[in-house]
Amino acid sequence: MPCLQVRQDIEQRTQELLSRGGAYLASRSLQDFNAEATAQIKAGEHDAAAATYGALFAKARQSNLTHPELYICHSNCSAAYLHLGLFSEALQHANKCQQLAQASLRRWVWELVWSW
Repeated sequence: MPCLQVRQDIEQRTQELLSRGGAYLASRSLQDFNAEATAQIKAGEHDAAAATYGALFAKARQSNLTHPELYICHSNCSAAYLHLGLFSEALQHANKCQQLAQASLRRWVWELVWSW
């Protein structure tokens, strides 16, 4: 499947998830979305996983949610895009993963130093 078509398919799937409404999004945690996307990756459904991660990131942005391990979601999303041959998207998520992982490590070190 050509890259443009794959991108459009992912965007359509993401919009379908988001169009289920606020009640649907509110009923699902970031962990729920992550578990679903991880299962999709394991099943080889990388386009579905990318769409599910798209919904996860949209929920996080819209609700101003954070999670200490959100970088793992970006890493997994990057892997899904890499399997689909969408290298620019994979790189974007890999960079976000690195940024969040570094911030998480800094917080951990800060807490460790000040707990002495």
